[in-house]
Amino acid sequence: MPRDLEISNFYSTWQKTKARKGRQQANHLAYIAHIHLGRQKLAELSGLQLLMNYAPAALSSFSENWKLASLGLQSS
Repeated sequence: MPRDLEISNFYSTWQKTKARKGRQQANHLAYIAHIHLGRQKLAELSGLQLLMNYAPAALSSFSENWKLASLGLQSS
């Protein structure tokens, strides 16, 4: 999958997750994408700069967050 399409798919998933399951789980998705896609490329997308600045602060346990993020991605 081309990188730009992958990022676009993530952003769409993030918006749906935020609407359906709330901001905290959407932030978990953002953190996983931050690791997977890279902070710089995500920061180029409109609306994600602020998200990328505060999402890491919302984390408590990486393994738990990974599980929640994976569930969010699978259900979209």
